[in-house]
Amino acid sequence: MGMKKLHVLIVDDSQVMRRLITTSLVNRNEIASVDAAPNGLSALDEFDASRYDAVIIDLEMPRFDGIATLRALRHERPDLAAVIVTNQRRLQPETLRAFDGRTENAVRPRSIVGSADVENWIGEELIPKLLTAATSTATIRPQTAGPARPSTTPQSRIDVVVIGGSTGGPNALAQIIPRLRPDLAVPILVVQHMPAEFTPMLAGQLDKLTEVAVSEATDGAVVRQANVVIAAGNRHMTMKRSGLSTVVELSHGPKENSCRPSVDVLFRSAVKAVGSHVLAIVLTGLGRDGAEGARHVQEAGGQVLVQDESSSAVWGMPGEVIASGHADVVKLDDIADEIAKRAAYGREPACAAC
Repeated sequence: MGMKKLHVLIVDDSQVMRRLITTSLVNRNEIASVDAAPNGLSALDEFDASRYDAVIIDLEMPRFDGIATLRALRHERPDLAAVIVTNQRRLQPETLRAFDGRTENAVRPRSIVGSADVENWIGEELIPKLLTAATSTATIRPQTAGPARPSTTPQSRIDVVVIGGSTGGPNALAQIIPRLRPDLAVPILVVQHMPAEFTPMLAGQLDKLTEVAVSEATDGAVVRQANVVIAAGNRHMTMKRSGLSTVVELSHGPKENSCRPSVDVLFRSAVKAVGSHVLAIVLTGLGRDGAEGARHVQEAGGQVLVQDESSSAVWGMPGEVIASGHADVVKLDDIADEIAKRAAYGREPACAAC
């Protein structure tokens, strides 16, 4: 059974954008109806919680901005799917806190002089993000504690932790990273599915929350212990040995699982760099990116954890790992402790780069 047709509300103070988005949506098979509001206050006045399934909302509007409007609409309709339309030159940190599994983001083109360019953006980015948000909302899991498979006793030394996440991932990382101690003896490399305009902000926000150093990846950077490196948006991140050091490499290679950066790409490179000494963690997310990479880690003798279903916004990526082979299922609140247990604190790193 396919997804039901969506009733969509567009909230944007630009009449041109409202018209172009409406025109693009009304003829789509996935769309049942489209309405538009010129600002957040009008949207609240017109909003019918029983009617609308999704909202496309401009972040920057006078008087009542997109985040405030979305919060108010979600008060009436908690499962409302949303796409926040942003301008990359004026991003606000609060935007990150809206990435909760029901929300996608789309970066507006710099100019609306050429309507064809805007229409391409709507078709290639905005509409796919809308459908992804709606699909994610349909598979949202309740945020309650649930059973998790007890972790096994690790046998091999861990030299690097690699983490992958998608829908709901920023919130999960915000629960994990602040619980790490600065004497962590290994580095952590993270692929979070996110546009290039947002990954520096994600790294910056996480860095403020924790005692370990968090940064966006730069090509050729040496991987060090107690550092968290976030893959740059739209670039694959890999790690490789270079003499006695381990370095990060970025590339614009083909997408894998429709993703760049891809979790699979990172996981495979970690196995190639350090063999069995990898701890791979797959967090909440839509799709199956990470399942093939997790298989590589398992076959090399490394360790794999997945976030449990009850704490995941979407149990697509973790579920695919479980379906394809063995992994330990861990509650979100316990993942930092598992990293500590398996990677150890305060020991001399086994690799010269760490």
